[in-house]
Amino acid sequence: MSFSVNTNVGAMAALQSLSATNKGMATTQSRINTGMNVASTKDDSGSFVIAQTLRGDVMGLKAVTGSLNRAKSTVDVAVAGAEQVSDLLNQMQSKALEAAGGVDQPSRLALQRDYNALAQQMTSIIDSSSFNGTNLLKAAGAANDLSALTSTDTPSAANTISQTGLDFAATVGGLGGAAWTDAATAETSRAATATAHTTIKGHLS
Repeated sequence: MSFSVNTNVGAMAALQSLSATNKGMATTQSRINTGMNVASTKDDSGSFVIAQTLRGDVMGLKAVTGSLNRAKSTVDVAVAGAEQVSDLLNQMQSKALEAAGGVDQPSRLALQRDYNALAQQMTSIIDSSSFNGTNLLKAAGAANDLSALTSTDTPSAANTISQTGLDFAATVGGLGGAAWTDAATAETSRAATATAHTTIKGHLS
């Protein structure tokens, strides 16, 4: 006598048990592969929709965090550059002040060479104060304007922070040009340096 699975109660029970075991194994394997307790709508459609929404929120927050971290790094580089520029302006003021005092012309010209070298160093610092292609110490413009997300909402003025380029190059660009032929011309440079320094310190405050 032959037996059919369809009419054999014991075999039917075993087949159902095997099917349940295979389904459980498939679910477990899916969770191992994805690292997710609910990996698809087949696991739990309601929980899957909620999980997908939460995953989207997490990815959005990661994007905001990345944007803020890039902005922070850009600002940190700019602040470090601005502090160096401020230090150099202090040194330049000192050189010009000394040249405007009671020194002979050869000494005055030597002081001017030092002054001009400091001005060139300052320009180099401004040019190199860039992070991720953005240089806040240079002129404002698409390449040097900083913008960062503050929320996962659609980007707008209300949920972004921004900073335009500060154009340090224009502030200090005229320093180091005129020859110090006497104390008066050295004093003119000192006054111009002091004015530029006041502007730079205003950005740092």
